[in-house]
Amino acid sequence: MAKRAEQLVQGALPKSRSRHTKPTRVAMEEIEKKQVKWQLTPPEEETTALETE
Repeated sequence: MAKRAEQLVQGALPKSRSRHTKPTRVAMEEIEKKQVKWQLTPPEEETTALETE
């Protein structure tokens, strides 16, 4: 949802009209209406400098 909200902030057009004006709420509404696909991905593991040596 945060990624879609950021797209809206950067100027992307909403998929439909919304009574909300805040990008986060518009993004939530789009997801509820299944207008935007999303999936939960597992967090990526970060390697530290000590692990790469």
